[in-house]
Amino acid sequence: MKYLKLFICLGLLLLLTSCTKQEYEVKFLGLNDEVIDVLIVTEEDKVIYPAAPKVEGHTFIKWDQTVDYVTNNVTIKALYEIHMFEVIFFDNEGQIIEKQTVNYGDSPNPPKAPTIENYDFIGWDQDLTNVTKDLDVTALYKKNAYMVTFVDMYGEIIEVQMVKPGDSANPPKAPTVDYYTFDDWDQDYKEINDDLTIKAQYIANNEKYQKENVNYWLQILASKYNIDKELFTQEEIDNYNQIITNSYSKTKVVDVKTLNQTLTKDEVKKLIESYANISRYTVYHHESKKQLSNDEITTILNNRAIDQIPDRVDVQFGIITDFSLMRSYPTMHYSNDYDRDRFQETSLNVGEAVAIYHTSGDGNWYFVQAENYNGWIMKNTVGLCSYEVMNEFLTAKERIVVISDYVVLKGAFVRMGQSFPKIGENTESYDINFPTRDNNGNLKLEKLSINRGKDYSDGYLKYTYENIFKQAFKLLGIDYSWGDKEKTGRDCSSTQNAVYKTFGFMMPRNTSNQLSIPSYGKTVNGVSSNHMKKNYAPGTLIFSSGHVMMYIGEDADGLSYLFHNTSAGDGKCILQPLDEYGGTRIIATLKLQ
Repeated sequence: MKYLKLFICLGLLLLLTSCTKQEYEVKFLGLNDEVIDVLIVTEEDKVIYPAAPKVEGHTFIKWDQTVDYVTNNVTIKALYEIHMFEVIFFDNEGQIIEKQTVNYGDSPNPPKAPTIENYDFIGWDQDLTNVTKDLDVTALYKKNAYMVTFVDMYGEIIEVQMVKPGDSANPPKAPTVDYYTFDDWDQDYKEINDDLTIKAQYIANNEKYQKENVNYWLQILASKYNIDKELFTQEEIDNYNQIITNSYSKTKVVDVKTLNQTLTKDEVKKLIESYANISRYTVYHHESKKQLSNDEITTILNNRAIDQIPDRVDVQFGIITDFSLMRSYPTMHYSNDYDRDRFQETSLNVGEAVAIYHTSGDGNWYFVQAENYNGWIMKNTVGLCSYEVMNEFLTAKERIVVISDYVVLKGAFVRMGQSFPKIGENTESYDINFPTRDNNGNLKLEKLSINRGKDYSDGYLKYTYENIFKQAFKLLGIDYSWGDKEKTGRDCSSTQNAVYKTFGFMMPRNTSNQLSIPSYGKTVNGVSSNHMKKNYAPGTLIFSSGHVMMYIGEDADGLSYLFHNTSAGDGKCILQPLDEYGGTRIIATLKLQ
């Protein structure tokens, strides 16, 4: 009985054991091993995954294990991808210094900020700890010095100084301004705490001058312009000259050095026959003043010897050795009127170069091409030379320029604007190569010493308002001479040309060509005084039909004035109010500022 009870108990125990299933723990962990969920399952239970929690700055990817059923305890961890951000470092001008990629919540390692003169780096404009987004970060600076700019009365910079905060600037010496006396600076330059522009202030001397005195005009001009400021550099003048010679159809100006050294008969004939006005006016004998007969006029035409022009013309070259009249025909007989001689085209200055195309029948004249004109000149006013000698004479870098109305050198009359090669100098004089003519008509360059002084400039003058006015007023009062027939007289265009030649400008001879200069000339339909004041600077050339004048600004009463050589009245170079001349007559302007 005892054993029977024991057997029954064991059986019941086995039955109970076979009916109980094994249980297991499934633990789910988050990013930082925190418990998300715990499941108790048997081996027959399918594992149900919980939703992965959202984690700021991360994206859930997957669980590190994928199981459906378990036979033992299991720990399953959520896997996340961290967010990454781009941090871009910029300098103070917006240029990228460096780019970095940073994990969410981390901090970048900032680069070294660029060094900037007169500034201290003080940090970055963004918080660089715990980055949670893309960042653009800019370097911040603080000034350790301020810029103090001292300018003259025209606003031109005299000096720039960098001054520490709270310190004082050290003002420079104010420049001398003609007709004015320095008074003070317009702002305090002590205890500087900002960038400043400080302007020199002047008081007018108010010395009285007559209107015919250049100082009268320069005194007025100096109140508005820096009269010593260079308006064109020599490079800019050279560029202007290139435009002039490249536009022959408009300007009729050539560079004699670049002319063809051979021409056809037809080319030369066309140039000579372009003068066809001999029958338009009465022709008079240059000495007796009597009217020429038709036969005598025919003799003039025949003297051109056009039938003697060879099929191929070998060009000769020469340098003018004496004041030379250029004529429409090879004659000194005049047409229309002695003072308005229609055969008088222009005159050539001693030192000018010419290309010689033909010789007259009587052997006394050459038909030549000069820089801005062609026509007949007397043979005894030019010295023949090779192209090489002419080229060397014209291209010598160092030159002495005549800046007086005229000088007389070795008996030759030389006018304003002409230049000669400088071959030496001392404290009292310059040595120049001066062109003369030997007994055979050939060029002879002689060393000539000329005294330093007001008549000459070592090189072309600096192109300034002051020099424009000083050169122009040297010609005030000279006689008007049609075509420059008289040595001491000039016509309207050659008067203005003489001024500009002293700066190195090449100028067309006639007004119609001057006003047509590309890029500089402009047609207008009349002008008023107010229009001139607002739109044109002094020194501008203005044109009426067949006439050129220089605008020189306003007088003390505000009247616009012109400087010009005119045949009207006494026939002289004069000053005249624009309103008196008539602004409605103006058809073009030429701005060389």
